[in-house]
Amino acid sequence: MAKDDILDLPARPPRKARQLERAPDVWLARWLAEATLTPSDLRRVEAEKARRKANAPDRAVGLLVGQEGVTPAQFAVVVDALGTSGAGVVHHTRVSGALHRACKALDVPVAMHHTLTEVVRESEAVIAAPTTRLSNGSGVWESVRLAKHRKLLVKIVLPDGSISTGGQS
Repeated sequence: MAKDDILDLPARPPRKARQLERAPDVWLARWLAEATLTPSDLRRVEAEKARRKANAPDRAVGLLVGQEGVTPAQFAVVVDALGTSGAGVVHHTRVSGALHRACKALDVPVAMHHTLTEVVRESEAVIAAPTTRLSNGSGVWESVRLAKHRKLLVKIVLPDGSISTGGQS
């Protein structure tokens, strides 16, 4: 592949940070592969590559589901939430076969745990699917409270499929 084949690749990276932020990833890779960059250009391109990697959505997402499973309305919303969560790994306890297959379909590793508390401890964000609207001391609601205490991003999918980022105490 010639240099001209990559969307008019400039000979050297732009000096302005905003312009470098808009450069496609393939340009960064090509610039880093060339031995003709000045030390300052090399430093800027490496810093931009590191910034993009740090901001990439690749987080541990916990799935909190009680023993009773999820309602059909919850299932659809939970699957959608998992798909848009930027999960790099999904943590859960034993969930229904269909929900487990949906997790596996994301093409990210799935880690199984014995308790909901373990799921919360291993996660950076949580999607909870309690089968009751009221926080009645169930395992899922207790785990939601733990996740909030740990200041994790919490998304609660209620039995009717509606989403809440809060919770009822």
